[in-house]
Amino acid sequence: MERVFMIGLPTQVRLRLEAAAGLRELELLSVPAGVGKAGTFKLLPHEDEAVYRLHDYVDGEDQNYAACLIYVLPYAPLPRDVDEELEILEELGARIVRPMPGEAGWPSKSSAKRRDQAFWDTLYAAIAAALPGEALQRQPPSAYFQSLAANNPRLLITTKSLEYADDVAEHRFDFLRRAADALDLYAREGSGGRIDAFFARSGLDHAQSGGITATLTLHKGGEVVLTHACNTHLKQGDNTTRISAARVYYHAFMLDGHPHAALLYAGPHPDDDLEREHDLK
Repeated sequence: MERVFMIGLPTQVRLRLEAAAGLRELELLSVPAGVGKAGTFKLLPHEDEAVYRLHDYVDGEDQNYAACLIYVLPYAPLPRDVDEELEILEELGARIVRPMPGEAGWPSKSSAKRRDQAFWDTLYAAIAAALPGEALQRQPPSAYFQSLAANNPRLLITTKSLEYADDVAEHRFDFLRRAADALDLYAREGSGGRIDAFFARSGLDHAQSGGITATLTLHKGGEVVLTHACNTHLKQGDNTTRISAARVYYHAFMLDGHPHAALLYAGPHPDDDLEREHDLK
């Protein structure tokens, strides 16, 4: 498994990116960054430790400098010893990636000061796009959902929910993958407010009414712990062919104090009501 190193990775997106890296068979190591009292980023737990973590990463590559891939995120200031070490490593053949804020999809430093959800979503997307490995965007929607669920036990893929996911028109694949990303994020962090506003940040059209009723029955330890029916879904494509009318029916709920998202259906507009059961491990 290829190992990559990232300096200044904000804790707000760290877990999501480690999961995304794992799907590409990458091990993501990092010097995390947090937001200080002044509202600016700083390396954690203390900037003095950054150079030692960098040394540990390089030593783990057995001094094969050409195998080292190091990302330097542009938001937290770097201590001088880290800057000097990076210059030496680059001369020895290490690959040092220094993205520029405000360019090529990377959020600007001024937007970082606001630290709203739009900033974190943009930053996550920029880092994920920069990581090496086969692009997840090449996966068909069914495989994409399964890949995310394999790394997030609170993203529940109910039986038959992906049976028709890959039958949508190909130009709707991106919509289904963005819906999968949003459900994965909800199951990790919750919505942080209104659920429609949460999905809107990902450019997703959220509907809470419609002709299809989706029912989820959740079992745990042989007992029913949740039964719920609603019309909640994400959609793209109206007044079009069936395969171009892509729909994602889901349930979002809290269980044992944690957010969960259950996928009930992804694919062309369904013809009939949906009933799904799922057993929690």
